[in-house]
Amino acid sequence: MNQPPRRKAPTEQPLLVLVEEATHLLRRLPLGAWLGYFVGTAPLVVYLFYFWTDMSRSANAMGRVVESSLILALLYGWMKVWHAVFCGKMMSVLEASEPNGDEGSPMSLKGWVKLIGGQMLIHATMPVVMLLSLVAVLPFGWVYAFYHNVSALAWGHFQKGGTTRELMGLALAQSHRAPVQNHLLISVITALAVLIYANCFSGLATALILSKSITGTENAFSSNAFLFMSSSFQVLLIGLSYMVINPLVKAMYALRCFYGVSLRTGADMKASLRILTRSKAAVVALMMAMSFGSMGGMQAEEVGSSDDGVVLEESIRQVLQGSEYQWRLPRDSGGQSETEDSWIASMLRWIVDGISEAFDGVGKMFGNLMDWLFRRDQPLTGFDGGGGGTEWMVWLPRLLWVMVIALVVGLGWMIYRHWRLARRTAEVESADVPVEINLEAEHVVATQLPENEWLRLAREKAKEGDLRLALRALFLATLAHLGEKRLLTIVGSKSNGDYVRELGWRARGRDGLHEGFQEQVRVFEQVWYGWHEVGEDLMAKFEQQHERITSHAS
Repeated sequence: MNQPPRRKAPTEQPLLVLVEEATHLLRRLPLGAWLGYFVGTAPLVVYLFYFWTDMSRSANAMGRVVESSLILALLYGWMKVWHAVFCGKMMSVLEASEPNGDEGSPMSLKGWVKLIGGQMLIHATMPVVMLLSLVAVLPFGWVYAFYHNVSALAWGHFQKGGTTRELMGLALAQSHRAPVQNHLLISVITALAVLIYANCFSGLATALILSKSITGTENAFSSNAFLFMSSSFQVLLIGLSYMVINPLVKAMYALRCFYGVSLRTGADMKASLRILTRSKAAVVALMMAMSFGSMGGMQAEEVGSSDDGVVLEESIRQVLQGSEYQWRLPRDSGGQSETEDSWIASMLRWIVDGISEAFDGVGKMFGNLMDWLFRRDQPLTGFDGGGGGTEWMVWLPRLLWVMVIALVVGLGWMIYRHWRLARRTAEVESADVPVEINLEAEHVVATQLPENEWLRLAREKAKEGDLRLALRALFLATLAHLGEKRLLTIVGSKSNGDYVRELGWRARGRDGLHEGFQEQVRVFEQVWYGWHEVGEDLMAKFEQQHERITSHAS
């Protein structure tokens, strides 16, 4: 039988088609999927903003860095687990397992434990590995796709009883598929991220500036435009941009994984059949075809078996040549052999193979750990293993061991941190000369010392007879106290007028506090910038103003 030559078809979908399909997929998701996504992502974005602001501005940040970092890490793991659930909803929609994208069968307790453990274990390495791959430039695309593939495939994989090692191998294999499309996709994601960041920046900046006209009160941003470039505001913008673009990124990589797996399993064809069987029109057409087929049964018997095979094969060939299935056909090699590759292609293949072997080794290591934790090697004595409520006791001792090890490591780190803090404190106390602050310098900031140290410095300068520097130290003590009470945000770029306006709207209702601070600023600027003489009476009055301000602020 002569067959027409097979047309050359691409092995991957066009980039714009993939982006359009990802957008359409997000529109088809149920409301519960979006609710789960924001429940998982919003807490991390909010706490990251608080963590960054607290660690960069608070004088007591080092005292709670361990606890805050632990909460941040737990929220990161929480987010990644919900991202896996979100991707599971998308894969259910693509596979048409249920009409509304719900999973066909619920996740077992063991599957949940492996999902949570696998996501936390794999994604814990992402910040370091992504940074290293970005420095190396070349493997960044594969590493970026690998971590997104882990989230896209995790739900369905663990729902079927898979292991973490198998998940990493599957995600790694899909990250190697269609590398040109993957790198172009990263370029599109980068461009979209910049546009979304610019929109978030302009929207928030406009809202904060217009709030002065709407409410009639000043805020920190309307009085000081440099705050828009502060690190805390930038972290908030990056977090909001991440929340907006991440669903689209997850949808595109979920589609890549779905089409990649379909090359081996035919999942897209099975999904089409499921949709077809749910259509009432298809059922009616099928019944009509069966009725017409029974009427023409005598005519069908006259057709030979060989003709049936030819017609069937020709029909299959025509269907596969359709545009929706062309990407599944293998690429025509054109008679080229592997020996014709240039030395550049050979070197790149060697590098990619080396990276793949390295990831395989890491995957085996993580997989062995997860299998040791969750695989049932030996049954417990006294249990038949068939009950649904006793399986969790098999991996409970191993999980307890991991918790004990984590507890020991955490206690060791806390002991080491407290030892370093005690040693640093002892060094400061034993030093003959404290840390010297040049009060003559213009760039002295109140956050460089706590309030009691500024007061000590003011008393020292007063004893030395330099009342001008003593008055400045006392003024810095006032700023430090208001900053610790979170009534002022101490920034080196702010002027005294900015502090007066900020305290006016933050201490609204406490007139004595605002008026006292405004008077202290006036006296300080007359002395410091006007070179007015400072006497004992003025110094005593300034100290009384400081005490009055601190009492109102408490």
